Amino acid sequence: EFEEGNTIAASPNYVDLKGNKQDNQGSDRRSDSCSELASLIMVGGSIEDNSQTTDSGQMRRCLSSRRTNAKAKTTPPAWRLVDCKVQGNRGDEIYTLVAKQRGLNEQAVQSSIKGWHSIWRRHRQRLGQFWKYWEDLNRSWEELRTIKDLEAEIINYVLDLQQKKATDNNIVESVAALSLLFKVAGQPLIKIQGKMLQQIMKKHRFALKKIQKEESIYSLNDLLEVLEDQAQRIKELPQNMIMGCTIVSITIFSVLRMAEVIRSSAIEGPDGSWQIQTETWKGGDEGVVIAFRRSQSKFTSPVFWLSQWISTDQKRMEPGCLWYLIRTGKVATESQISKSVHEVMKLAGIEVSYTVTSIRSSSITKQISIGATKQQVNRFSRHKKGLATVSKFYDKNLNDNLRERLAVFKR
Repeated sequence: EFEEGNTIAASPNYVDLKGNKQDNQGSDRRSDSCSELASLIMVGGSIEDNSQTTDSGQMRRCLSSRRTNAKAKTTPPAWRLVDCKVQGNRGDEIYTLVAKQRGLNEQAVQSSIKGWHSIWRRHRQRLGQFWKYWEDLNRSWEELRTIKDLEAEIINYVLDLQQKKATDNNIVESVAALSLLFKVAGQPLIKIQGKMLQQIMKKHRFALKKIQKEESIYSLNDLLEVLEDQAQRIKELPQNMIMGCTIVSITIFSVLRMAEVIRSSAIEGPDGSWQIQTETWKGGDEGVVIAFRRSQSKFTSPVFWLSQWISTDQKRMEPGCLWYLIRTGKVATESQISKSVHEVMKLAGIEVSYTVTSIRSSSITKQISIGATKQQVNRFSRHKKGLATVSKFYDKNLNDNLRERLAVFKR
């Protein structure tokens, strides 16, 4: 929904070619939000003639310096959201048509979509984008089940995206979504992922890989100090601050992702301990139960913060209502939860550029620095690939101390 005066007419032929680049911890946080247009800029439903191509291949309007800042501040991206919704709906439509053509009923289709969880939001956008390309070729969706050379079709689509200056992320996502569509149509995987396609996709997948480099991170002690300070004045804290501190404490001592904490439920034990039950969708659908027991460090413990948070409203003990807000009478949204966590991080002097995920990195970094074994870290983090994942994405200990020790020798 948009205000009438701020809505810009949307073109039904819009194709989203600008994928949002994300790191490997961002899978749970992808959304339906539309990315920037890479090949043309729509203004009032028409194409601006006064445009120029940047080095990256994107088209941009030529605005005078006097108008640039004003335009950026006053024009909302409503047209992007409208076009994005249309494109996503078209993605849902083509997926449903292909599945039903195979003989699947509506219930089966919806169950398969539900199984994709939040990643479906990305797939539906890319399928809607492909559907526009397919229509431009004057081809029907019925042909998707009768294509003989699937790899060639995908390669042709990739080349079309390359010509339109699509980003590496967009191309990789599009190939994944198109492969999914062909598999839903009943096509064997061996015909989809051939050697030639793998070679063409190499440079795009390489561009998205995280560069493994030495980088420092803020000290976890800064967050622990904030939790302790806030606990001393717990009765003065607003609801959102208590929620933020509770989530920070849970994340530190469980290294759960924010999305996993959001969909969790809490159970109090007879001995005063607390259990967090949630599901990990990334890396496989698995249930996780984490037990928090009383600690000598009372004010930083999840036991303390969960007790304080839930004691004000027992409704939070109900499944799916752990982050229920009394003020609004609704469960907190992901945006509200993220904002509350960032408020706690701000009190700790942590730069705005750090994400909520960085709390996990800081926790694992401290675990390793205090001498935890790799078995302990792997058990704590619950990563399937264990050491490789931890060392690449979460361990921010620098090698400076080790280098200093290596340089010491006796004559």
